[in-house]
Amino acid sequence: MTPIDTQIARLAQAIGAEWNAEDEGEAPGGPFSQLKHRLSAFSSHRVLKLKNLRNSWLHALICMVQEEEMEGAFILPGVLPPAAMLAQGFTGPDDQRAILAAGFVACIRPPNNELLLLSPANAQAAVYELGAQGLVKLADSVVDFFAKQIDLGLAPLEHCDEGQLGALVVGRRFGQSKTFGEIRAAQATAAEWRKKTGLPLVVVNPGPSEADEDDEAHETFYAGLLVSAAEDGMPAQRIEPSRLETLSLAAIPAAFWSDLETKHGFTKSEDDEEGAGPGEGLFLVPAGWACATLSLGEERLCTTSSEDTYVGKHVADDIVAKFKSGEPVLLEGAYC
Repeated sequence: MTPIDTQIARLAQAIGAEWNAEDEGEAPGGPFSQLKHRLSAFSSHRVLKLKNLRNSWLHALICMVQEEEMEGAFILPGVLPPAAMLAQGFTGPDDQRAILAAGFVACIRPPNNELLLLSPANAQAAVYELGAQGLVKLADSVVDFFAKQIDLGLAPLEHCDEGQLGALVVGRRFGQSKTFGEIRAAQATAAEWRKKTGLPLVVVNPGPSEADEDDEAHETFYAGLLVSAAEDGMPAQRIEPSRLETLSLAAIPAAFWSDLETKHGFTKSEDDEEGAGPGEGLFLVPAGWACATLSLGEERLCTTSSEDTYVGKHVADDIVAKFKSGEPVLLEGAYC
C-alpha cells in the first residue's frame, strides 16, 4: 500500500466504511494524483458527516473529484488559476513569491475561494493555502497534509449546535422555558467563548436543530465543557480518561456563566429538582433530536433521549470510576 492508501484505510476504518486498495488498481503520478484517484472511488457521504470536515480542504477535494456541489458552487479544476500567474501579481515577500512561482494550484474552496497550492510541482511538494491570511504552509508533504485533515475530522467536536449527537458535558443543567431562537443566541455566545479561551464551551439543545426561531424549546438544556460528541450514523467515540481530568467544572470561567445569566437569562437548576439529580457535574445529553448512550463492552452504563421527561442524565461517580478501569468507555449518538 502507498502512504496515501494507508491514510485512506485509516479514515475508512474510523468511520466504518469499506475500503480495499487492491480493487482500485495503480494510481497515476505522484502523491497528490494518488490522493485524487483514491478519493474519486471513496464513499464520501460518511466522510462528510464528520462535522469537523465541513468546509475543510478534504471536503473541497472530495467535492472536486466527485463533482459534488459545495457551498452552492461546483469546483471545476479547469478554472483554477496558474500559480505562475498568481506569482506575477503577488505583493508578499520574495520567498513566498518564489513558492508560488514553483508550484501549482490544486483546488479552490468556496465560499471565500481560498486556493490550495502545492510547491514545488513534483512529488516532494509541500502544501500551502493562499487566502486572506496570505500564503500559509499547511503541511510538509501531501501525505502529512492528508493525515492532518483526517485528524481534524476525527477530533472531538468543539460544538454540538446541529444534527443528532450524543454529548458528554461537564457543566450545569438549566430548566426553564426558552425558544429555539433564544437557545441559538446562547450558542453563539458559547462560540465566542470558544474562540476567546480555546475551551470547548457549548450550550446543548436537546430539541430538533431545524426548528423555527419562535418555537418553544425543551425546558431542560445544558451548558459547559464538551468532553466528546458522537454523531448519528457514525462509530462510537472512545472517551479517554485524560479528557475528564483536563475538563472540569473548575476550568469554566465564571464570566461564561455570568454571560449566560445576564445576556440570556439562564438560571441553574437546583440539585435534585423534580428528581433530576445534581444541577452541576458530568452529564450525558442528547444534542438535537437524539438519544445518547455510554457503554463499557456489552454493558450499557447510561442512556438518555430527547423524548425523555427528564432529558439528559447525570453521570454518577461509580460510572466515572469506570473511565479509569483501562477498558474503553464508548459514547454513541443516534436519531430517535
